[in-house]
Amino acid sequence: MGRFTWVTAHADTDQDPDRYFFHGARGWRAAGGAGREAGIAVITCVRCVVSGRVQGVFFRASARQQAVTLGVSGYARNLPDGRVEVVACGREQDVNVLRDWLQVGPPAARVDAVDCEPVDLPLIPGFRVE
Repeated sequence: MGRFTWVTAHADTDQDPDRYFFHGARGWRAAGGAGREAGIAVITCVRCVVSGRVQGVFFRASARQQAVTLGVSGYARNLPDGRVEVVACGREQDVNVLRDWLQVGPPAARVDAVDCEPVDLPLIPGFRVE
């Protein structure tokens, strides 16, 4: 039987404070609160690396704004080689919407490529710019 880690949502976020999250063999899941009919929603995490003209054009701040609007947690940070790394965790459909946005970015950006891969991370509270 898999190990589970239970954590509650933070009251200072948009998440339902009565929702509980656990991590098992299938990744993060949310139980309780406003979950699916069965009370469980799959929580997924991805790491995306965005290349192009993505530094110095408010890409990270705009990614944070999009993520907060979607209820996605994680971070965005500049990489030394000129790319931006975005880690996003949340409901699969919300993470996918953010992934689609990363393909375009803010108006001043020019996105050449977005490479994403699933990652197994502990739940990250909020979305920060590093």
